[in-house]
Amino acid sequence: MNADEDRPVLERAAAIALDAARVHGADKAAVALTRMRTLRVQLRGGELEKIEHVVRSVLVASVIKGRRHGRCKVACLREAEIAQGLRSACATADFADPDPWIDLPEPDLHPTRFADLDLWHPCADDAAAAAEWLSQCGGAAPQGGARSGLVALLSESQRSTSALATSAGFFGFEAATLHAVGGEWIARQQGEAQRAADLRHFRRPPGPAAVSDLLADLRRTAQSLLGARSITTRRCRVLLSPRVGAWLMQAVLSALHASSHLRGLSFLRDGLDRPLFAPDLRIVDDAHERGGLGSTNFDNEGVATARTLVVADGRVRTLLLDGYSARRMGLRSTGHAGGVHNVLLEGEVPEEDLAALLDSGLWVERIHGSAPNPVTGDFSVAATGHWVEGGRVRHAVAGVAIAGNLRELLPRLRVVGACAIRRPKISVGAVLLPELTVGGC
Repeated sequence: MNADEDRPVLERAAAIALDAARVHGADKAAVALTRMRTLRVQLRGGELEKIEHVVRSVLVASVIKGRRHGRCKVACLREAEIAQGLRSACATADFADPDPWIDLPEPDLHPTRFADLDLWHPCADDAAAAAEWLSQCGGAAPQGGARSGLVALLSESQRSTSALATSAGFFGFEAATLHAVGGEWIARQQGEAQRAADLRHFRRPPGPAAVSDLLADLRRTAQSLLGARSITTRRCRVLLSPRVGAWLMQAVLSALHASSHLRGLSFLRDGLDRPLFAPDLRIVDDAHERGGLGSTNFDNEGVATARTLVVADGRVRTLLLDGYSARRMGLRSTGHAGGVHNVLLEGEVPEEDLAALLDSGLWVERIHGSAPNPVTGDFSVAATGHWVEGGRVRHAVAGVAIAGNLRELLPRLRVVGACAIRRPKISVGAVLLPELTVGGC
């Protein structure tokens, strides 16, 4: 379980790939390598359903001939397969159309030091012990009544080592662990059933308390949605639960990727340095957060990451740039090849006080539908949740839809809830929206 044992393996595979690229005529090349070991245990109906122990290695290489680009993916680190993959990538480049913006990152964009981000926390690689631990956690789950209960419980531990090397001499290496617990709970009442499911991630191995918190939350959510009914179509205030708020903010951050702007697929394409958000909204992407679920010293192109101020005082301060989009726009990469790293948006209101803050309106627990239209920002999705009146939850709500336009909502959007659970990439507390169209019966 020593991460450094993988480093010479990845260095050797990278050297083989870069040498093969040179032999087949590439002017420049970059190679990304990953070795991943995953142990997954799942219970269903209280019985052991699955044990998976997967070891996987992947190499992805990009080659440049002149201004022509080729790419390959190899699902192992054996020399013969690597050589064949690079031969194919170089052959692809021979017939590709020239692209004046294709290039490797400038050397001064690579990190010169690699901070300890506290990402490596492996657990024992013991399937029998993991299954026993999960069984004990499932046996101690809160009870939901004779016709309700825990359907499935999952535990996963992943150890990965990754490297990125270029023909310009850069080599970066990182090791990280990612642990997860997930569950599914079904509540039943008079022929009706409601399901709640979640998957939570951790850098350190989670303890029994994390599983207990997960299962208690699943039980509460499923039972609270029983007896749901529709409401009439209206305009009302809407409170989005953290998971739904993350869905909304994912669409906003996707619209701030420079690549979306260049393709004309962003409803915020003219928004740089304009007051698009509420004046007090601040969005920071901290790639160097210690123990963060998306923390890293370099992005998918080997560009050094940092703490990036994206929105301040309601204004967009920077787009999220990878190398290609930065070159096309005459800017410098912000280290976002591969997306954001650790965005945290939260307020101070605890969950037990959110209904009082909403006063009257729809509290959305989950949605069913696609992402907002990336070009216009329009959205319309089915929703399930609760109707709040006079600061109290009155009944569950189903069979409704919420609709609006994100660009129009952003100046009035408020992140009000505390964020108790960190998620990969984007973590958001409850989001309060102004009057929104809620379609019912």
